[in-house]
Parts: sequence; structure tokens; C-alpha cells
Amino acid sequence: MFHVKRDKRSQASAALVVSGLYQCLEEKAFDKITIADIQSVSSVGRATFYRLFDRLSDVLAYECNNVIDHFVQSNALINANDQFTVFFTDWMTHDVLLETLMTSGNSELLYFAFREHADELGRLLSPKVELSSYELDFFINIATSALIASLDTWVKHDRQETPNQLATMMRVTLRTVNESLNG
Repeated sequence: MFHVKRDKRSQASAALVVSGLYQCLEEKAFDKITIADIQSVSSVGRATFYRLFDRLSDVLAYECNNVIDHFVQSNALINANDQFTVFFTDWMTHDVLLETLMTSGNSELLYFAFREHADELGRLLSPKVELSSYELDFFINIATSALIASLDTWVKHDRQETPNQLATMMRVTLRTVNESLNG
């Protein structure tokens, strides 16, 4: 779990840790990186690291939350027809984070971050029909799983697809599921 407060000092220290992690990822796989490695490249002490994060994977969780926060804030007024393309375009700029999550066995951190932002994402990504809170809960879980699976597949395909191609695949998949369920 991460414990990064909203004050400038905590935010700055967390940013240094995140930057340090990305620097380390240029040279090592995530599972080979230590807190000492991050300390040496980030100038953040061990005590500060542990004040902000319980373990190294918490840095990934924190970064997932930051990416989703930014997406929600910057896309509050997106056109419903572009929602998947905008989503994939945004996440593709975080390909190192995605690949690290998928290859290190930490993809559940992405799911948890999505769940923490379920209400906001539901408003952005939900269909134009009114859903009850019960139905919205199912929609968010199913959509979250599908979006994460799409990003995972993109990473496995060596990031070859464009945001438009991923959005098209998402639409085709959802249409196919809908048709198979409705006969």
C-alpha cells in the first residue's frame, strides 16, 4: 500500500521514487530491482521510501492511480464515440508501466486502480443508457477486465496495434459477445 499525502514534499519525494524506478527499469527487470537501487538513482532515502510505500510493487500501484487520475481529469468531456480510442491512446504513453505490470505478475494492481476509480470511469465509459448502481457495478467490472485484457494483449503483441485498432478490436469483441448472448 502507498501512503503518499497530498502535500508538495510527499508528492515530490514520490515523483523521485517513480522516476528512480523507471531509470532502474531501463537496466533491470522489475523483480531484480531493490529499494537500494532506487535509492541510489533517486536521492530518496530508505526511511522516506518506506514512509511513502510499503514495498516496491506499491510504486507501480501508485503510478497506476496517477495515470487513471490524469485520464479521468483530462477526459471528462470526451465524445462517447471516441472513448476507447482516447483511453488506449492515453495508456499507450505508459507502455513501460504496462509492460512492467504484465511481465512482473502485477497486473492486478491495474485492476485495483480501476476499481478505485470505478465511479469516475463509469461516467466516462458507460453507455448512454441509464444503469442502476447494481448494473453499473457489473458493467464496470466487465469493462475493466476487457480493457485490461486488451492492454495485456497489446503488450504481448509487442505494442504493434494503434489506439484506433485496439478500439476497433474492443468494439468488435463487445459486439460479438452481445450477439452470442442474444442469439
